[in-house]
Amino acid sequence: MHKVAPCQCSWISTNLHPDRARRGNTVNTNDHNNPRLMRLTEVMSMVALRRSSLYGLIGKGPFPAPRKIGRASVWSSAEVQQWIEDILQVKEASDQQCAPEEKGRIDQVLPEG
Repeated sequence: MHKVAPCQCSWISTNLHPDRARRGNTVNTNDHNNPRLMRLTEVMSMVALRRSSLYGLIGKGPFPAPRKIGRASVWSSAEVQQWIEDILQVKEASDQQCAPEEKGRIDQVLPEG
C-alpha cells in the first residue's frame, strides 16, 4: 500500500484564499502588512453596508472604488480598512461635539449627497 504524502501547500494562509471566507473560515482583514483583494460580499460584510449603500458611497467619493480584474470587481483590503479607520476617527471627533442624543450616529459623519 502506498503512503500518501502530506499536502505541501500547508504554508498557504487563508489570506491567500479569499474563497475560504465564503466557506466559513475567518480571514484577517485588519492586516495592513498583508493587503489582499476582496470581492463585494466580503466588503459588504466588513463594512456592514448593503450593495446599494456601498455603491452610493463610491459614487459620492468617500468609499474606495473597486478595481476590475477581467469582469470581477475587487477592493483592496488596506483601502477598505483605511476608510473604516477614517470614519471612526471622524465619528469620534463628531461625537465630542454632538448633543448626547445624536452620539453614535454614523449618518452624522457621512457626507450629504
